[in-house]
Amino acid sequence: MLPGGTPTNGGPQGAVTHLSPPAQTPTVFWLRDYIGVVRRYLWVVAAITVVTVAIGGSIVLKEPPVFVASAAVRLIDTRPTLAADMPAMDRPIGNWTDPVLTQIQVLRSRAVAEAAVDSSGVRLQSATRGLAMSPIDKIFIDPRQEPDTFHMKFADDGITARSSHASVFSPYALPLTIDGVRFTVERYPGMRTADLIVRPRADVIAETMGSLTTRAREATSIIDIGAMANDPVIAQRSVNAVAKAFQAVNAQSAREQSKRRRLFIEDQLRMTDRQLDAAESRLTAFRGHSQTYSARDKFQAQQVDLADVEKKREQMMSDRGVYGSLLERLEKPGGDRDAIRGLFFSPEVTSNPAIMQIYNELTKYETQRDSMTTGRYARAQTDPDVQSLNALIGGTTTKLMAAVKSYVSSMDQRIAFLDEQRSRSAGTISTLPQAEVDEGRLTREVETIKKMSDKLRDELQVAGIAEAVETGQVEIVDLAQGGTGPIGRGRNRKLAFALAVGLSLGAVVALLLDRMNTSIRRREDIEGVLRVPGLAVIPKLSNSHTTTSILRRPLLAGQKRKNDRSNGSSGNTLVTAANIRSTGAEAYRKLMTNLLFSVTPELKTLVITSAFPGEGKTTTACNLAITFAQQGRRVLLVDADLRRPYLHHMFDIPSEPGLADVLAARHKLIETLRPSGIERLTLLTAGKLPPNPLEFLGSKRMKSLLKFMAARFDTVIIDTPPVL
Repeated sequence: MLPGGTPTNGGPQGAVTHLSPPAQTPTVFWLRDYIGVVRRYLWVVAAITVVTVAIGGSIVLKEPPVFVASAAVRLIDTRPTLAADMPAMDRPIGNWTDPVLTQIQVLRSRAVAEAAVDSSGVRLQSATRGLAMSPIDKIFIDPRQEPDTFHMKFADDGITARSSHASVFSPYALPLTIDGVRFTVERYPGMRTADLIVRPRADVIAETMGSLTTRAREATSIIDIGAMANDPVIAQRSVNAVAKAFQAVNAQSAREQSKRRRLFIEDQLRMTDRQLDAAESRLTAFRGHSQTYSARDKFQAQQVDLADVEKKREQMMSDRGVYGSLLERLEKPGGDRDAIRGLFFSPEVTSNPAIMQIYNELTKYETQRDSMTTGRYARAQTDPDVQSLNALIGGTTTKLMAAVKSYVSSMDQRIAFLDEQRSRSAGTISTLPQAEVDEGRLTREVETIKKMSDKLRDELQVAGIAEAVETGQVEIVDLAQGGTGPIGRGRNRKLAFALAVGLSLGAVVALLLDRMNTSIRRREDIEGVLRVPGLAVIPKLSNSHTTTSILRRPLLAGQKRKNDRSNGSSGNTLVTAANIRSTGAEAYRKLMTNLLFSVTPELKTLVITSAFPGEGKTTTACNLAITFAQQGRRVLLVDADLRRPYLHHMFDIPSEPGLADVLAARHKLIETLRPSGIERLTLLTAGKLPPNPLEFLGSKRMKSLLKFMAARFDTVIIDTPPVL
């Protein structure tokens, strides 16, 4: 069976010769195959590439320009200068915390973005191409203002703004208020009409957070802030507003901390003043009742010791009260966090490094959890990281409560020890008059409470100064200035990307079209369709071959026949006789070898056919027969194509009598056999064409004739009609 390559008349064309038994042959698609597919569908690849680049170019050209403005802030601590005795309020959580990076995260927070948007008026933007925002200044927009559009008319004497609810006129350089928006147009903007829009607050806040860039300068506490916008004035106002809002938020946070400390000290001072009033009242009442004002010089030593013990005990009781209050609020579920923070800022607690270390660790975890669960990218409580922080917070809180309980227990033991020491001191003066002892005790109590009150008043004064002078830790170094040009948007890079996408998409489409195309172009295609292995590839026979003298008759005579379907000489097609050293002759020898070893060494009868006429089956049959004969076999070549016989043209011999005459019993087989001019090769032409060739070829006489020919010859090769 011979499926051909490109059909031509008679066919000295390249072909793939197959053996009919089914077999599985893997298909390998090499790089050259992909290149071939792209070359076949080059117009598809080119069209898709051109369209993709055109779309990308239009998008790039329509992109508005982007302007960048930058400002710089510095992180400092001015409180030691403004209030020398002020304790540090901000303690870093852990040794690994970088305060600059921490402040950068605060700078990029939503709270700063909201404050910047509300204060800068960047929600008011131009909706008309060519209208610059530089003449429009002093903008104020109510945060509750809904999105709106203002139609502006600029005249020589002023501006008219019209919305869906109102229409307002204002001269230049004077404020114009309409629908909760106030702004000033300083001068004529250069056009008669334009539109201004109030954008949604949430969208502008999100854009501000997304376009914000921050960078800490190396080895400094200076932070560079950048903002991008489609208008240079919007970019400048946005970045300046962010810098100022960051400064204000930082100062407000510091003032809130100072305020919490002041409120706690005021609360402690009020309680101490009540205790002092009660102690002084008891002492006054005692003196008025007992009328006892005796001297105590002889008891000075004992009283000094007892006073020292009492002082220590009162101080210990005061500390015990603070820690007891702290423990009570820690144990209360959902306690007041501000009150707890205030207790931790008290002098009694800050002097305990172990408890403060645990508190700082708890504050660190709470801060991390708040940063995860708030803001634009807030995580849910079910997030594994949030749950892990909750577990750490719970464990740290338990550890903190245990530490406070342990410290309270140790204080109780020391108070008990002081009570015991006080009892011993009191026992030494038990012989003194009871009134004098009571007077001394009340006096010592009053003095102790006075000292505590004086200390708290000093602390309150420091806290008040700190709250009054608190300016935060942010200092503005540089604000953004106007006049910067637009930054590059990588147009060449985007066009190159569009080109790469177009080529890739075109190649993919070409491969898909090739996959959907059922035409056979490669050897692998025909093997996959027919599920048979290829035995040999016959190359296209060139016209350079010449006829050799081994044929009895001149093969070139076949060129002159009108019905020569090969459009060339038989010498050109009988390459195995004309040029035995050519690649075509070698291909036929390979075909013969593969036939002998692929089928059986006792191959006797071989049928040659093709799908359509003109695909080279007769050429293959002739050359294969010559090849078998050259290997020493007695070969009979039969022309069984009774509709279009061509074997006699190939060897330039008469067509009659032949096979049809034998089947019709007009001649005997021995009378129709003809020599070919090639040793051991005998020919049987088609003979006189019958009206019903199908009946002749399918008759019992044909079967008998095949058996007879197979018995007389080593190999019988039959050239049959095309199957289609």
